[in-house]
This record gives sequence, C-alpha cells and structure tokens, in this order.
Amino acid sequence: MRALYLTPLALLIACSGDDTQEIEGLDCPESALILVYSDADNDGYGAPGTEKLLCEVRRGFATNDDDCNDFLAGVNPGAIEACDGIDNDCDSQADEGLREAIFYLDADNDGFGDPDPSVGVTACVAPPGYVESRQDCDDTNAGVNPDANEVCDGIDNNCNLFIDDEDPFLDLSSAPIYYEDADGDTFGNIDVTFVSCLAPEKVVTVLNGDDCDDTNQTINPTAQEICNTVDDDCDQLIDDSDDSLDTSGQSIWYEDADLDGAGNPKIFVEACFQPWFHVSNADDCDDSEPLIQGPAEWLLDSDGDGFGAGEPTKPLCAGPTTDHVLAIIGVDCNDGNPFTSPNGTEICDAGEDNDCDGLADDADPSLDPAFSDTFYFDLDGDTYGDPNVTVQACSPPVDYVADNTDCDDDDLDINPGVTEVCDGIDNDCDTDVDDDDADVDLTTARTWWADFDGDGFGDTNQDAMSCSQPLDFVDNDLDCDDNDPDQLVDGPWLEDTDGDGVGSGTPSAAQCTAPDVGWVPDFYGVDCDETNTDIFPGNTEICNNGVDEDCDGIDPAC
Repeated sequence: MRALYLTPLALLIACSGDDTQEIEGLDCPESALILVYSDADNDGYGAPGTEKLLCEVRRGFATNDDDCNDFLAGVNPGAIEACDGIDNDCDSQADEGLREAIFYLDADNDGFGDPDPSVGVTACVAPPGYVESRQDCDDTNAGVNPDANEVCDGIDNNCNLFIDDEDPFLDLSSAPIYYEDADGDTFGNIDVTFVSCLAPEKVVTVLNGDDCDDTNQTINPTAQEICNTVDDDCDQLIDDSDDSLDTSGQSIWYEDADLDGAGNPKIFVEACFQPWFHVSNADDCDDSEPLIQGPAEWLLDSDGDGFGAGEPTKPLCAGPTTDHVLAIIGVDCNDGNPFTSPNGTEICDAGEDNDCDGLADDADPSLDPAFSDTFYFDLDGDTYGDPNVTVQACSPPVDYVADNTDCDDDDLDINPGVTEVCDGIDNDCDTDVDDDDADVDLTTARTWWADFDGDGFGDTNQDAMSCSQPLDFVDNDLDCDDNDPDQLVDGPWLEDTDGDGVGSGTPSAAQCTAPDVGWVPDFYGVDCDETNTDIFPGNTEICNNGVDEDCDGIDPAC
C-alpha cells in the first residue's frame, strides 16, 4: 500500500475540515495561499508552531519556522555567535567556538580581583562581581589594591609587596612627624624632624616639637621657670614676665626716683633682676633729692641763693628750717649777696668773686664774655687796635687797646692819628689815599706846570701842587710859549738823525725853536748811537746782549 504524502498546506486544509476560520479574510484562490510563521522580532525567521495561511507575506511573518527565540532579533540561524551565554545562531549551542577567559572574584568591589583561580569563573564576559584583574592582594578590603595609596597602617595597601616605610611610594602625609630629642627630656627639637611610619632607630625622637632648647634637659615645657634670664618652660616668657615663675628666687628692689643710688624703703618690688630706677638698698632719706642718700649736714642760707655758709648742722635727713640748704652743694663765699654763690656767673665788677671759685674778673677763666669788654690787639704800639684780633676782658691785656680803627697794625706810622702824605698809602685810615684825601699834607706834594699846547714843556707862570700829575700838566716849566706847540724849551738843540727823539753832535745856540728839521732839544740828553733807533738815553736796557740800549755805558749781566 503506497503511503499518502500531504503538503503542509494540504495538511492544514485537511485538518481544518470545513472550518475556514484559519484562513478567514482570504480573497485569493486556494492555490495562491502561502504558509507563513509569526516573526515577532522581525529578523526574517519565524517561530515554530505559529503557522498561518495568507495571500501574501506581511510584516511580522516569515515563510520559515527556524527562529529559536522569536523575541530577540539578534538570535536566529543567520546571527553570528557571540560570547554571551546565548545560542545566538540557533544551532542548540551557546558561545561555541569563541574565546573564553578566567574572571576573578572581586568580593570588595574595588575593581581588582582575588588572584585565587579557585574562586574565579571561566566565561566569555565577566559575570557580575567578577573582573579580569587578579592583582588584589586583599579582596576583603576595598582600600587595598594596586591603585590605593600606601599609608602608615602596617598593610601593603598598594599590593607592591612593600609595607609602610619600605615602600618608596609611601604617602608621607599619612606618616607622623618625629622630632629629635637630643637631651632626652621627652620634648623634641622643632628644627630637626623625621617623617616616617616608625620612629628612627639611631636617633632618639618624640612625637612633639615643643622643646625650646634641646641641648639642656632642664629646659622644656614641664620645667619650672626660675630667675636665670632663661625661658625655662618654653612659653616665650622669661623670669619676671612669666606668671609661672618660682618667686622664691626673686630679690627685693627699692625705688630710686632721684637716681642717687639710694632706695626708698617705703616703695619696693620683688623681681629676679634689678628693674629700671630701682636699687638693692633702702638707705634714702629723701628720694626726691638726689643729693640726700642718708643723713647729711645743712648750712643756713641767709641770702636765699641756694647756698649756705657758717657752721654746718649735725647729719639730718631734713634741714632744721626752710632756710637751710645741703652743705654738700657748696659753701657761699658771700651769704649776704644773692648774686654771689658757687652757682653765680663771673662778671666784670671790680674784683668781686661772683662764682666763689677764689678768682675774680679777668683772673677767672669762667668769666662770662657777655659781661666783659672787647679789646683789640695793637701790634705796632700806636695805641690803635686791629679790628680783626680781639679779646674779651674786664681791662685791656698787654698789647691790647680799646680802639679798633687801625688799618695797618704792622706799621706804626699808619693810623687815624697821622697826617696823610703823598706816598700812595692811606696813612690816616680814612680809606682815602693821597690826592683823594682832603686832609693830605700838600707840603709833601710835587709842583706841576701847565702844558696846554701839549708839547711836553710847562708854563712857568701856571703851576699846581699835587701828589700825582694832573691832566695837561708836566713836571717842568721850560716852555717858551705854552700857546704855541712849536715854541719849546729855550736852550741848545741837537740833530736827531735816527729819529729816536734824542740828538747828538754839536749843539746849536740857545733858542726856542728847532734850527732845522730833525733837531730836538738837548733836554733829553745825548744819543750814543745815532744810527740805531733802539739806542738812546732812557730806553729800556736788555741784559747781557752786547748792546747798551740806554746809553749809560753798561750792558748789565742778567
């Protein structure tokens, strides 16, 4: 008997009988019906057991039933297998042919796993609570892993096999600061420190830097402050300024307000060392008077000038009366004159010893210049003094005078008492010299004659007396006619052939005019070389040149 084979469509029709609900809505011939399967994830693969007849393949349907998971589009026979624990390609195997790795348990959730493989898993991807790293050295402590900071706690925090000080990557901010304690008083030197987890072995250290002197065991914050100019307890306060001072070492100091070295027994303080304006004794009778320390002698001051005289009293702390003064300040040499005392000012007053030093007036070097006179040095002894050399005194010293009008104290003949004469000097010290002085003695002056025609010869009938030559006057009266410059001296004439103004040869007869051109009066002398204009009487001589320029017969050596 031959077996009967039915197609899926025939089988679907046969099973449905006359019932047409499965193909409800079909408006195509039965021969055109298509068998489809539900494709919920639209990956082109249908789910088995979801067949349906449709006239066309619509979205959400596929013509196969090969999908093994119609709810994941990435799972179907055409998918690529991924390492995710799922059968992605519907071949009934999950993750086949992909690389698997060991993932390590990260129990403390710090991103680093326990290196023990027995607590790891093998998978394509890390399951929750597992990581690829196996570098955690303590998976029970999230603060211990390769990324952690090494801190001082006795644990290998960063898993590099070094602990605390052994680890070069130690976080020093976690380490304590140790201070050297050189003197062993349990207080450290703030300037000598060590930063480490454990205290250094070769140096004595402590965990405080409170010692202010690490070379002295007796100086530290627990020491007792004592009188020694040292900050014993390291509180930056010394001796009396420190409230914690042991006062048993203080001394008593007495106020010395008048600074006489003796203290007031009624006012005192206790202190380590001597305060300002205090002394160690209580001997002062009167702390307002520096001249009184203990009992002293007193003198009666009759004239009220502050100095007494007479017999002193016995030693007392205060004077018997208000008119008594301390004998130690001095004895008054004239207790009847209030202007005479050891404190007086020496002045010029006819020998009175004003300052009681046994010297009076000029004999006293302390003479007050304001109460003396000024005297002037008289070097030339003319009784007139030099105004620039002075001395203050009661009476003039030797060679000093009261006058200060001498204008030349080196010359006895020059002073205001002499007569002005013609000598080019201000003889009478009135600042006028010779002709400028109306008081000049004209008997010492010269006679000058008028030369109005300018010929060098003066008019015998017109003369003047003067220390120096007046304008238009000459020193001779030889002019024949002072109105005619050609009328010269009435005398002989000499021929001047070289034109130097002095002639020579045979003189002419006496006459007022020149005999001829080139003749000059013999008044000027006789020329010794009539061929040389540089040689004539009165010319300037040049020494030792072999020429007698002034015709005196001598060529002087230089």
